[in-house]
Amino acid sequence: MCGIDRTGAYDEATAKAVFAKQQTLGMGADGKAGPGFCQRTGLIFTHEITAATVADKDLETIKTKFPGGVTVGIYPAYKSGVSGASEFKLQADLFAKNQQAVGVSGGAVALGQACPIHEVGDVIEVVQSIHRGLVARWTAAQPAAAGSAPAAEPPEYTKVKNLALFSHGESWGVGMNSGNEFSAGGLHNTTRGLNPPNVEAFVRGLSDAVVKSVRVELFACYTGADSSRSEYTEWTKHDQGDKGGSGSFASSMATAFGKDATVSAHTTKGHTTENYAARVFGAEGAGAEGVTLFDNMYPDSFVQSELTRLFADLSSEDRTARHDSLREQMWAHFKDSFIGASAKHYAVPMGQESFTNPDNARALLHKDFSDNWIPKHIKEVKPPPAKK
Repeated sequence: MCGIDRTGAYDEATAKAVFAKQQTLGMGADGKAGPGFCQRTGLIFTHEITAATVADKDLETIKTKFPGGVTVGIYPAYKSGVSGASEFKLQADLFAKNQQAVGVSGGAVALGQACPIHEVGDVIEVVQSIHRGLVARWTAAQPAAAGSAPAAEPPEYTKVKNLALFSHGESWGVGMNSGNEFSAGGLHNTTRGLNPPNVEAFVRGLSDAVVKSVRVELFACYTGADSSRSEYTEWTKHDQGDKGGSGSFASSMATAFGKDATVSAHTTKGHTTENYAARVFGAEGAGAEGVTLFDNMYPDSFVQSELTRLFADLSSEDRTARHDSLREQMWAHFKDSFIGASAKHYAVPMGQESFTNPDNARALLHKDFSDNWIPKHIKEVKPPPAKK
């Protein structure tokens, strides 16, 4: 940012370069790269990070439950007066319990616990503290390397696979701080006043602590929204193969994390987690464009297999004629599984599960559709009316 080599120390050259940059930006120049300087330069301010301590029993549980990377849930400890403050904590705590998320309490790793934060930089501090603690504990358990043999790469369970962020949101950012600020102390993918986008800096701060195939769950309104569509369209549109939201905050985050990452996000204002209007970006979506969560949960392969199972006695042409009608039943079941009677059929909230464990959510949805939903609605699956 300042055009000097990295030394690992805040030395005289760094202070002089920051001072010069502050003068260029028209800021009060003191040579200190504090929160205000970071906001004006698209960076994320963090404090010194300390590795969390890890108990033997917790390490063994993590190795068994999270071989491909741990799950972490984070929410802002919103100040009084911020709407929905208690709901974000409630849903984050429920998520952490359901997913046995890895958190930090009193400087130690704790399972089944969500992490409150006050500033956006705290997210990086929490994730890095967990990662560094797990790496340190894993390293301590390794036999001494012989000679100059290179150290083994830490296993994936020392990194984060699922990062769930609970906060207020907009199509361009999230209020990831206690004051629910979006522009100054928040996280955004567009220039807000004098502050440039900082989502890429946020990702850089996390990059070595997450697996390449990291999955980020944005439990935040509008973060996957397509600015060219109305909210009504976002609630209702579910054409097969529909894509959108390429300029959204979720799309930017998926791009910043790289081609192997996935970001899931809501496209409307709705329940903190049980909002079926959502898109999936990145590796499990359509890259910078998002596919609907509905398409992700009910791919055409499932529609086709159900057509064959339910209408085995019909010709291929007659089955094809019922394709769209059957898919409409799946859309109805999808919504009901989030906010209707079908939601009671699952041991976990489907909104959380479909973001965090999509394979398991898909299996649960398909089974419930085949066993419980379609037997009651099979008569409604019909070919379209003949054209006059």
